[in-house]
Amino acid sequence: MPARTHVRAEPSPQENNMHDHSKATHLTGASLAVSSSTTEKALDSLNTLSVIRTHLTPPEAAAYLRTTRHVLANWRSRGVGPRYAKLGSKVLYRLTDLEKYVAERIIETVESVGA
Repeated sequence: MPARTHVRAEPSPQENNMHDHSKATHLTGASLAVSSSTTEKALDSLNTLSVIRTHLTPPEAAAYLRTTRHVLANWRSRGVGPRYAKLGSKVLYRLTDLEKYVAERIIETVESVGA
């Protein structure tokens, strides 16, 4: 079996001009604990593409939240979890909604309240 080669996507000149670090999603594989191959592939796509990402697929959103796509599917079926968009059968999560979902679940400790 031939060895698999890893191709890194290069941004186009237009994408280079539009690059805004405040909106870019840039996660490193070392910072995420992943368990499934689907999540690993999603994480690889986040690492490989150097473009502004505003919408994530369920595997990408799961990698962002450090969970699995199955947990997200379960949450959607129960009507809980972060907001999502449904385009036909495709599900997408806005990065801003994922950030808000995490921010709303910040637990204040005794020490953090006084700081």
